Amino acid sequence: MKEKNTDNNRRKKIISALGGILALTFYIISCFVVAHNNSVAGSKNKKSPESAAKTITIAHWQLEDGFREGIDYAIKEFEKLKAEQGERVKVIQNAIPSRGYSQWYITQLISGNPADVIELTPSPEIQSRYFMPLSEHIVKPNPFNKGTPCEKIAWKDTFTDGMDGALNPIFAEYFGAGIFRHCQRVYVNLDLLKAATGSEKTPETLEEWIECCKKIEEYGQKINKPLIPIGVRGIGKTTVGMFFSRYFAQTNNHYNDTLSLFGDARIPNLEMFSAFGEGKLDIDRMLAPVEMMHEIGKYFSEGFTTTDSQQTKFLFFTGNVCFFPEGTWDAWSMVNNTPFKVKIIPMPSISPTGKYKNIYSGRIYENAFGVSGKFGITKASRHPELALEFLQFLTSWKINQKTMMEFCKWPAVVINTEYTGFLEAMKPEIGDSKSSLQCPFFFNEKSRMKALESIERIITEQPENAKVTFAKDVVKNVPILKDEFENVSSDYERQLFDMEGNRTTIACNILRSDLSDAARKNQNIRALIAIENTIARELERRRTIAAYNSMDKIKEQLEDYISNNEESVE
Repeated sequence: MKEKNTDNNRRKKIISALGGILALTFYIISCFVVAHNNSVAGSKNKKSPESAAKTITIAHWQLEDGFREGIDYAIKEFEKLKAEQGERVKVIQNAIPSRGYSQWYITQLISGNPADVIELTPSPEIQSRYFMPLSEHIVKPNPFNKGTPCEKIAWKDTFTDGMDGALNPIFAEYFGAGIFRHCQRVYVNLDLLKAATGSEKTPETLEEWIECCKKIEEYGQKINKPLIPIGVRGIGKTTVGMFFSRYFAQTNNHYNDTLSLFGDARIPNLEMFSAFGEGKLDIDRMLAPVEMMHEIGKYFSEGFTTTDSQQTKFLFFTGNVCFFPEGTWDAWSMVNNTPFKVKIIPMPSISPTGKYKNIYSGRIYENAFGVSGKFGITKASRHPELALEFLQFLTSWKINQKTMMEFCKWPAVVINTEYTGFLEAMKPEIGDSKSSLQCPFFFNEKSRMKALESIERIITEQPENAKVTFAKDVVKNVPILKDEFENVSSDYERQLFDMEGNRTTIACNILRSDLSDAARKNQNIRALIAIENTIARELERRRTIAAYNSMDKIKEQLEDYISNNEESVE
């Protein structure tokens, strides 16, 4: 028994010794492997393309299907092209949720270490302070357009809007370039349309649309199903605002030919107020779109004012909605995620031969809406030249069409674009007027929301005279409009001080003795632009004051209209 215990102890000691030897051996080998790997890694890092590469970052808030994939494609192609040119480049993409983007954007810029290429927010002052001016580059051809229809064209002229939407009006500079665009379309459930009307023929005019809606409503009653002819995104009054703006433009665009100083998105609005006060506008004609909303609104869903985009999409996907007006940003998912056939059509227009033929003045010109998704280059970028190249690459004729149209299924921003297949329905309408007419019933956000609330009540309550009802609400909103004019006039005064500061800076630069002839010439051009821009802003401030002074006369005209038309109804 004693011998057995001795053998067991001896065996344990041997096993323990072997375990220690193995552990020591494993430790030595591990140290050797780690040391070897670190050595190899260190030598690799010295020659690594990534460590030697110039790195830039692009940041944005676009989380829609296909966008990030499109940017990834552009990044790979750009890195490949630069490698062929003998330059090691790495581009990193950051997508930030839209809800937190504004805070993230400001924090990034203030930190002093922001992304190199960032999607811009509207603030002119932020753009001027933190972003690199692009004005001297946009008049030269985009170097990545060689061998394309845009090869010898100035970069700005390769955009469908001539880059007008990218101009910062306060500082007379271009701080960004847009890479995508959108337009409004109507998504149609063809299966439901055919079941209700006996045909897949989609409406082209407002009158045809109303007739289709009647049949859909009747079909729903027949099969005892609460069908919704037109699904509306009510929260934010998005759809109602879109409808009203389009029909207002189609009935009043002729004023573009008779009133002066049209062409800028803000000036027409101010000019319309002044012309209204001078009695140059036909009130009954301007109110006609309210009557159209009164008619088409009968076919919105009950409680449409509280529905959001997701709820309306759900109702569309489940086959309860026939027509869904929405932007082209959702086109690909709308077509591919439904169990029925979907067709994309332009919003049905007022007919030049129908009920409103006497006031029809032309179709919408969608290029007037400009380009979206403007990206700028931060002044803090470590590689601004490379960032500029990448932005030019994104907006080049081939790459912009590839990234936007093939990956995102969105309209491209470049000219001479061919729309085929699925994208054919998104080709911008080339209407009869080159500018988008602004309505003189609202000016800024508060008066706009008040006017749209009035239209919503007209749709839900269906008063006998929609025009008179709306006119009464505009009269009530006159104090709000006056406040908005006063606030904008004050903003213009502050902007003029900033612009004067900008002009002073340019003047000081011109006096520098170390400037090259080319740089001095550029500064002189900027000085002339700054003077022109300051004069234009001062004129706009005066037009704002003139619009303010018109409001009492506008109120009188509307009150006369209400009095006359209430009597005629009685």
